[in-house]
Amino acid sequence: MPTEKPFMKLYFHLFNTITDALRALEENDSARAAQILISAQQWGEDAYLEIPDEDA
Repeated sequence: MPTEKPFMKLYFHLFNTITDALRALEENDSARAAQILISAQQWGEDAYLEIPDEDA
């Protein structure tokens, strides 16, 4: 991510994932919504830990 700010990737991924979870809730599929959010949380934590200290 040399040309973009480190948190932009995190933000856009998590924003889109929340949109997917909201769509699942609109379809009354709370189990799928929960799984989408859990996966997003895990991805976000992993991605954050990969950001070099000087960019955090």
